[in-house]
Amino acid sequence: SNLTSSDECMGLLKNGDVNLPAIVKAAYGGGGRGMRIVRELSQVPSSFDSCQREALTAFGRDEVFLEEFWENTKHLEVQIIADGQGNVVHLYERDCTVQHRHQKVIELAPARNIHPQLRERLLDCAVTLAMNCNYKGAGTVEFLVRGDLDSTDADFVFMEVNPRVQVEHTVTEEATGIDIVQTQLLIAGGRSLEDLGLTQDSIHLRQHSLQARITMMPGKGEILDLYEEPAGDGVRCDTAGWYTNFKPNQMYDPLVGKLICSSPGLTFADFEKARKLMLRSLKGFKINGIANNIDAVERILTHQEFIDNKVNTSFLADNPELLNPSKARKPSNQIDHGSAKRKYSEEKITFELTPPMTGNVLE
Repeated sequence: SNLTSSDECMGLLKNGDVNLPAIVKAAYGGGGRGMRIVRELSQVPSSFDSCQREALTAFGRDEVFLEEFWENTKHLEVQIIADGQGNVVHLYERDCTVQHRHQKVIELAPARNIHPQLRERLLDCAVTLAMNCNYKGAGTVEFLVRGDLDSTDADFVFMEVNPRVQVEHTVTEEATGIDIVQTQLLIAGGRSLEDLGLTQDSIHLRQHSLQARITMMPGKGEILDLYEEPAGDGVRCDTAGWYTNFKPNQMYDPLVGKLICSSPGLTFADFEKARKLMLRSLKGFKINGIANNIDAVERILTHQEFIDNKVNTSFLADNPELLNPSKARKPSNQIDHGSAKRKYSEEKITFELTPPMTGNVLE
């Protein structure tokens, strides 16, 4: 339930109702916003207050709640569609494990090497939840999975339901061949799943699909000197219609668009074809004049842990050089531990810094 004060939050932790580490989350949040991880009781007051403030600023409501924080997990979510007439189907799962500060960067559909029993348990939980609340429309049921996906012993916990079409719906559309947006609109107009011919037996996975979120980054200029999108078989590019000499409004979300690449079949070889297709497509994605994350996406896709499906939700935090090469860790024998005498100036300099991207600074 939603909490009204940091004291209430502290009480849940002290009584053992929620274990540390825990996370304070905005009840009406999303997109990685309004979250604070609490590892020690001393962090509760500041984490609770800052989470409330960010929730109010970003979402217009300051309700927050507390739950146990699972680290080093896989983040899987199930796409569901329900008609509000007692019928619910799933479109299988997505793997959204590769994320930065709770913001998804790369999504896969379906999850790779998932044990059939684990998949069945996840899908059944998602469908049962939607059935029991008479859900209507498209939605996503999200889970954290602890353990190897190919193991029957993997444990998972329900995280949240996103009652909307999510950014990553496109990768599921490509994996299943079902237009989720069109389906939701038809259901809103009164159609049932039966009217649309959508029964669970008729929904199948047809290929491996990968999606990368292409975003603006701080730095460089504000006008596109050159803008070109990739195209070709197996390539889908959903963007906002940018063009050369366009000046994006940087007061809004930095998302440029989504690049989705697919290869028919469900084997590792088919996944590799999709991954390599995305690497080639990234070369053809030209966003000159504005800093972007294309190089970072390339580094992630070529990292051996990603290729071997060994990543977890801490992957980018543990490998910061993938997002920013300047943050590469030095070998232990090259680390400068400083000297007895510090070498820095005592002079204080005050100056005005004008950032290349405008926005609101949140604590």
